[in-house]
Amino acid sequence: MTPTQIITAARRKYNSVGDTFYADAEILDLLYQCELELALAAFTIEATATASSTAGTQSYAYPTRCVALKRVTYNGQKLKKISFSEDDALTFLNENDTTQGTPLYYYEFNSYVYLRPIPDSIKTIKYFYYKEPTILTVSDTLETPTKFHMVLVDGIVAEMMLIGCVTNNNTLCNAKLPMEWVENTRFFRNSWLS
Repeated sequence: MTPTQIITAARRKYNSVGDTFYADAEILDLLYQCELELALAAFTIEATATASSTAGTQSYAYPTRCVALKRVTYNGQKLKKISFSEDDALTFLNENDTTQGTPLYYYEFNSYVYLRPIPDSIKTIKYFYYKEPTILTVSDTLETPTKFHMVLVDGIVAEMMLIGCVTNNNTLCNAKLPMEWVENTRFFRNSWLS
């Protein structure tokens, strides 16, 4: 679905086709928010990126908009992810260890990947990762896979309902049913992703 089709689907589901209360730009913002929430909770958008190592340099920044790493390779060879404790064991508790060679391991901290041993030459580091979506315009192609598009529609409708309740002081919103529906929608999204 395109962003325009998702906006239309959300309007239809919320029964607000032709309604001027929600501008398309506002629904587009809700679409981005739902896409971001989904990407952070369920790692729905996959990507790859490469960087070049530098001899003697241990740390390399995550790719832009990276949420989580799935795999890191060095010169085509998979690196094993290790913990700080495992790094301590490799370096005999010397965090300033500068031993160079072909990296076999990596650990993560503060959006950086740290290689062990430290690279001794220029090679390709490849990241397999999950990322945040880009901010949308109506003419963009969604990065979220198609199988999640109706989940995005449900999220938009839930958010539209909350906005409508707060803005209009809707008496129906004071009842339990609408809030249960919102929670059920969120539960459905989470259980569907499991």
